[in-house]
Parts: sequence; C-alpha cells; structure tokens
Amino acid sequence: MLQPRDVAYHDLEDYSLKDRKQAILEVRTLSRRLRGAWSLSDVATGQEVARKTSTLAHIPYCSNKGTFIRDGSQYSLTSQIRLHPGVFTRLNENGELDSHVNVMPGQGVSHDIHLDPESDVFKLNVSRASYPLSSVLKLKGVKDFDLRTTARA
Repeated sequence: MLQPRDVAYHDLEDYSLKDRKQAILEVRTLSRRLRGAWSLSDVATGQEVARKTSTLAHIPYCSNKGTFIRDGSQYSLTSQIRLHPGVFTRLNENGELDSHVNVMPGQGVSHDIHLDPESDVFKLNVSRASYPLSSVLKLKGVKDFDLRTTARA
C-alpha cells in the first residue's frame, strides 16, 4: 500500500508585495511546496518496504486579496484560472463527475468527458455533438483489451 507520510509545507507562508511584484515581472508562479514521504508497505504484513521523500504538490499561493500569481499573471477566482490548458474535473449538483479538457491554442478543440448515468457509457462532448468515448479511442488505435484493462486499473 502506498501512503503519504510526514506531510508539511516547506516554503514561506506569506509573500511580501515586493515578492509578488517580482514574480509578475519575472513571469513566475507563486506557490508553496507540500512535501512528504511516500511510504510503500507490504499489504499482508503491514511492514514498510520503501520510503522516499519528495514534493507531493505545488499549492498555489493565495494572497490576502484572494488572488493567485501563475506564470506572471495575477488571477482571481472570477477570472477563472481554469482557462489554462489542462483537465478540470468538478462535481455537479446531481453528484456526477464532469471533466472539461482545455487544449493549447492551435492544438485541438476543448471538450468534455462524462459518464452518462442512464447508459453507463462514457461520452465525449465536442461543441454540440456527443460521441461514445470508446468509439473515439478505437478510431485513434486503442485496442479493446487496452480499454478493458485500463478501465479496471
């Protein structure tokens, strides 16, 4: 079993106005490193087999004004940091998970992936069209066996 241990922040708790301005001018991101040890234990005996200390996550620093500095740009929650490329998952009011994929400009089309509760089929929504995700993956060369084994992992 893999578990994090001894988790703690290892950076400044607060950044000065000078630090924030410098991060903007140097096109940097302000964050705090969350460090800890990954502990690998034998499930049968509970004995620790291996341990490695590393950075578990970079937590965005939130200023007292509720803003974040990422890649030299200052964001507030209302300016939606989620416009950056990446996968953003949220829990809908009905309890279902929905993932939105933002792609790099010129690299493709943004889309959504969700599990259709009525059919138990993952759907890929692009613009106003909806496709079974497995069909799209097969067109891209993914084999049935790979879909089944990856889904179980």
